[in-house]
Amino acid sequence: LGSVAGAVFGSSMMFVFPPLMYMGALQQPRLVAGEGWTPAEIQRRLRWNRALLGGGLVLGAMGTFNSVKALFAK
Repeated sequence: LGSVAGAVFGSSMMFVFPPLMYMGALQQPRLVAGEGWTPAEIQRRLRWNRALLGGGLVLGAMGTFNSVKALFAK
């Protein structure tokens, strides 16, 4: 059971929540105003974080699947 919880919450905390928080910050003009980024730069960063978010979701799904499979294999 700990393996399943670690797969779900561990991967989410490492690979899902940080891109979500960063994407939220990038979409607020008052937070990025002092950085001097162009709108194209912000969009590039958003695209990169969407890719990281997708990768994190896939990694979390794989870990959860493997943990659940191992849990019921016994």
